[in-house]
Amino acid sequence: MTTSLSMPKMSDMEVPQVIIDDVRTYLSDMPMYNRIMDVNADTGEESSDSKISLALRKVVDRFNSMPPILDIKYNVISFPAQSLLLDGAIVELLRMQGILASRNKLTFQDSNFQVSLGDKAQEYMAWAQQLQTAFEQTMRDTKVAFNVMAGIAHLPSPLELSSWNRG
Repeated sequence: MTTSLSMPKMSDMEVPQVIIDDVRTYLSDMPMYNRIMDVNADTGEESSDSKISLALRKVVDRFNSMPPILDIKYNVISFPAQSLLLDGAIVELLRMQGILASRNKLTFQDSNFQVSLGDKAQEYMAWAQQLQTAFEQTMRDTKVAFNVMAGIAHLPSPLELSSWNRG
């Protein structure tokens, strides 16, 4: 954990491959599962390592900058709750894919036959919204708990208080 008050830049945070792999596993973003999706032809994956890294760094940056502001600034490796980091990264990835899908949507029709390509935007955004609510609440609760623990660590004991009163 870094105790500096200066905020690490998102681009300065390195993301270990094992964490990227955890996100990819959770999303089942592997060639064997991406049978009918528009995926990277080389890897068979929907989300590149760089997208997953960005999502992870974004969660850390958001956690560090949301109130209550803590003296400790986390990075991807020192993040206090890996499950929270994973959940937040998944929300970010779903939003990224939803934006991409909405930008690349194509519908065409010939006679009575209609085909839609890339029409998953609403599904991605619905999943992102559903997971976002639980993630946001857990993130707020975690920050408040850390803030309370930091405050309790600095509370004087009754003995200290009585000695202050005696002067």
